[in-house]
Amino acid sequence: MRRMRRIGLVIYLVAACMVVGACVGSLFGPYTERISALVASGSGRITMAVCLSIVALNMLAVLIFLFVDRPEPTCLRLDGDADIEVTTDALASIARTAASERDVMVEDVRVRIAGRDKARADISIEAILLARCDIESVAHRVQHRVQTACDDMLGVSGARVRVRFLPSTTETITKEAAGER
Repeated sequence: MRRMRRIGLVIYLVAACMVVGACVGSLFGPYTERISALVASGSGRITMAVCLSIVALNMLAVLIFLFVDRPEPTCLRLDGDADIEVTTDALASIARTAASERDVMVEDVRVRIAGRDKARADISIEAILLARCDIESVAHRVQHRVQTACDDMLGVSGARVRVRFLPSTTETITKEAAGER
């Protein structure tokens, strides 16, 4: 899907450049007669019609996307009730506190509200493991603690937790001191 988007974007950019170039070139510059004659020919008309239709279709798609796009919800509705809401910042704070331990340094916590009734949370935790131990057991322990904290503190039983360990970025910088002779 990503490759198709890039191909479509390249086609749109080429078509837009051709349309803008033909319009500007036929109005300004030293070659206005040549460009006007090129656009007036049969193949020029077909090329401009195709390019204009590509640009128009893209403008229509952007317009439809602007009308259809909904903002990401910032609140979780407990048990689907519209009167009780918990913000994503509160969920992130609880998840960060629950995931923190001596051997795990939490870098980033992202919360996304999911579900049709906005009653489920997807929590992504990026952490760095500071000790040499079994990553799988630490990840399961962090997952379980975050799910338990969300269930106990907020009653959010639909929390799905994903733990991702990042490489530690410890750098050692050494300098040699120039000794006196």
